[in-house]
Amino acid sequence: MFKSLLVLSICFVIGFTESNYKVEDQIYSCLVAEYHKQGVNVEPLLDSLELYYITQGVLTDNTGKSKFDFYKKISEAGKAPTMKWHKLADSVGQIMYFDQHINQCLRENNIDSTDINESKYSDLLKSFHTIQEVNLKNAAKAHIEVLTPKDFEHPYYRAHMIISFTRIYEPETSFLKLIPND
Repeated sequence: MFKSLLVLSICFVIGFTESNYKVEDQIYSCLVAEYHKQGVNVEPLLDSLELYYITQGVLTDNTGKSKFDFYKKISEAGKAPTMKWHKLADSVGQIMYFDQHINQCLRENNIDSTDINESKYSDLLKSFHTIQEVNLKNAAKAHIEVLTPKDFEHPYYRAHMIISFTRIYEPETSFLKLIPND
């Protein structure tokens, strides 16, 4: 009897853990495929950019806590760190992968609305939609209100942080250069 309960408990925990990021798993899979279609192998690119950001002091290491702390610093300071543009960043900047692409990805892969609504991804979007004034400080606050350091261990949220920062960090070439800091 005890062994049966133990096996059921383990199966429940494993099942819950595996489905915890079902939506994010699919989004990341589509992101990798989209970059691949454009001739970019995104995983080594993310590794290289992450290492560069560590050497530049933007991240302290490659942990989820470091990425969480990145957003926390922006939420307090109201601005993102700046540094010299890294040539690898061009590969990120060329490829657009936004909400409409994500929604299409989720539809095409039969991710149902219940799974989407119960995901951290959905919580993050809802948090963005409540922002009164769109700026880096408020966007960063939305991240730390919804996500945990553990969430940034997931490949999607890791990619999200690295790609987002890559698009904003250099004032002259950044994707979001027109958004005010405060």
